[in-house]
Amino acid sequence: MRTTSIVTIASFALGLGMSAALAQDAPGMKEFGVDISGAGTTQDENKKFTEGLPADQQVKVREACLVAVTEPADSHPPAVIAFCKNVNPPS
Repeated sequence: MRTTSIVTIASFALGLGMSAALAQDAPGMKEFGVDISGAGTTQDENKKFTEGLPADQQVKVREACLVAVTEPADSHPPAVIAFCKNVNPPS
């Protein structure tokens, strides 16, 4: 399962053409192929931001976030983890 998740995330990143330059602009804020630096900080703001994305990007961001919150805490910047928890709140 973990290998599949890693391959999925790697394919997602490559498919969106992420480059080192993008990652340097705002650490972690573009790691899902979408700049989330303007997504706000509350659950409502994050959900509204995500819902404003094209449908295919919404799916990719939500799937990437599902994986991100299961990884070690230092795998992603705190702002990205908070965004992901707001986009996919625990049931």
